[in-house]
Amino acid sequence: MADLDVIRAIVARARAAGRTTLLEPEGLDLLAAACIALPAWRLVADEAAVDEALLAALPGDRVVVKVVAAAVRHKTEVGGVAIVPRTVEAVRDAMAAMRARLPEPPDGFSVSAFVPHDAGPGGELLLSLRWTDDMGAVVAAGAGGILTEALAADLRPGAEVAIVSPVLTAPDDRDRLARALS
Repeated sequence: MADLDVIRAIVARARAAGRTTLLEPEGLDLLAAACIALPAWRLVADEAAVDEALLAALPGDRVVVKVVAAAVRHKTEVGGVAIVPRTVEAVRDAMAAMRARLPEPPDGFSVSAFVPHDAGPGGELLLSLRWTDDMGAVVAAGAGGILTEALAADLRPGAEVAIVSPVLTAPDDRDRLARALS
């Protein structure tokens, strides 16, 4: 069962910091608190924090390194994502390269287990959770990944994203959306 106290605390910390968007580690912590399975991952401040013990906790022969920075919304557009061999040298090199491309120092880096998946259009999911004063909780789901905007441009207008308000959406419609996303 979801731990609502943990979820509320994550959101409250972001708001207290003056942010309306969660950083990736906060989003991952929120998903974990909602009992959603995630790949193994670690948050590190910089290259010096990467060692054999950290990488040994991540399965596979490759890892995903991502920049964590409040000012970066689209990591791939700034070279903030790299899939590299699971070695200390490769991970540190990826972080150093990302740091060199950014105008400001990042808040840190996430290092995650690489999960093989369909990299083609529609192989990733965009999921947005938002609270609005007028509608309450709103969930948006659609095709994700680096091709999100391109896919949305080619889809039927109005059908590129599903927007659901749990309060205003009938239970049968919520069930159909959940089945479509699973």
